[in-house]
Order: sequence, then C-alpha cells, then structure tokens
Amino acid sequence: MGSAQNAYNFFVAGHAYGSPTVDNVGFHPRFQNHMNQNHKLFDFGFLTGDFILHPTEKNWNEVDSIVAEWQPQIHFVAGNHDYGDGVLFEERSGGSNRFFRKGHSLFIILNLTTTGWLIRHDHWKLIQKGLSESENGIDQIFVFTHQVAYTNLGPLFRNTQPNSYDGSAGNLKFFETNLKKFRDLAVPVYFVVGDVGVAVVV
Repeated sequence: MGSAQNAYNFFVAGHAYGSPTVDNVGFHPRFQNHMNQNHKLFDFGFLTGDFILHPTEKNWNEVDSIVAEWQPQIHFVAGNHDYGDGVLFEERSGGSNRFFRKGHSLFIILNLTTTGWLIRHDHWKLIQKGLSESENGIDQIFVFTHQVAYTNLGPLFRNTQPNSYDGSAGNLKFFETNLKKFRDLAVPVYFVVGDVGVAVVV
C-alpha cells in the first residue's frame, strides 16, 4: 500500500486462535507457523478479534510472547472472546478504540463488543478526530472491527455471515445510520472484519 516512496505491507488475521473447540497455546498452529516464517514481509498487522479463546493473563502472556518475536507491530481489535470485562484487553492492547495514520491512509480500530455491534457517536468522534489530525490529507480509510456491523445490507451481503451473533443488538440499521456518513467522507473507506470463516477447515 501507499506511494512508491512510502510503500508498506500489512496483514489481517481474524479468529486467529482457530476453532472454539480447541484451546491452542497461542494461535492456531498453521497461522502461527506461517507468521513465524513470514513475519518479516510485513510492516504491521491486525488481529481482528478472537485471537484469544479466553481472556486470561496466561493466554495474553502466550500471545505477547509470540508477537514479541515478530517484526511487524501488531494492532489488536476487540472480539467477544478476548475482550471479556475489558480490563486485560485495554491494558495489553493500547486501547480498544483508536486510530493511527500511515502515509495518506487512516487506520481506525473500533470496539463493537460493548455496543451491540453498533457504531455509535463516540466512534464517530474518534473518526473525526483522526481526520482532523491528518494535516496533509487522507486518501483512504481502513475501519477494523471484529463484528460484521453491516449484516443487514440485504442480498449484496447475503454470503457475509458472522460466525455468531453473540452480543448483537439485532437490527443494526447500518445502512440508515452509518453508511451515508462514511460515504460523506469523500474518500474510499474499506471495512475489515474478523468474525467470519471459522467453520472453514484450514
């Protein structure tokens, strides 16, 4: 991504602990082995929720010890399995709602675990803050969540099914409440979610 002068590579991995029926030490073994061999290809990366099966200090220590050996900076996105009461997640992740800029790209990390999957006013304040602090302009925005906040968009997204609806408020009304706001930002916005595909055998 980025211009030739400021190119960068990043990875995204959702549900990195693997199957909910197996409590792996750290991540799913095949993902962990792949990253151990290839982490130097990336400048940074995102674990988009459910990278820990249970939010215990032991499991966080396992994850921290693994990513400490990887070159890219890792950004954690809150999922329903790893957030829990939020105490450990907020301590270890650097914050569950935040943003950073790389080149002319704005990266937004949102925690929808505590809001019923809804993008709320506080989230929009964060997005606007990120835009206002980007003095040289933004060409694109990446929004990272664990939950699939746009599951009610009809036939276009009928094949985008979340692994579960745990914590969902039900009718998310993404189209009515948020889609227009994102369109009004006048730059491409890419949504990246993590809670899909766990039933796929890897």
